[in-house]
Amino acid sequence: RNDDIDVYCNSWSDRNIYQDYSSKDDPVPLDDLLERATIFGRGGFGNILVFAAGNGKAQQRITTEVQLTSSPFSITVAAVNDKGEATSYSSPGASVFISAPSGDDNHFQLQTCDVPGERGNSETDCTQFSGTAGAAARTLR
Repeated sequence: RNDDIDVYCNSWSDRNIYQDYSSKDDPVPLDDLLERATIFGRGGFGNILVFAAGNGKAQQRITTEVQLTSSPFSITVAAVNDKGEATSYSSPGASVFISAPSGDDNHFQLQTCDVPGERGNSETDCTQFSGTAGAAARTLR
């Protein structure tokens, strides 16, 4: 399947989701999986792995403490506000490769449309948000 996808944009929790997996009898180290994707994906051209830096600045989380965002095989994206300054939530760290605009303090929010009608998150079918997930997605333009 990694031959069908060029860029993987990951913006889920920065908690160690592989903790349970690493206790299995024959685990594959996470860095090995990331390295394999960047070398062998797309028929040998390599997949591009983008990870949101995380929204943990207030909790003093930094990207170098998280295996996915500190891997040399991933591109870690932080968020900046409309003035190009670090946002109040974006996790900092030496492994941040690039920053992209996202909202901050209810000023300059990203906009997205969701599922229409009552099934969606907004009565208008569009909603505003901020976070490193939005910043990571903006790098794919």
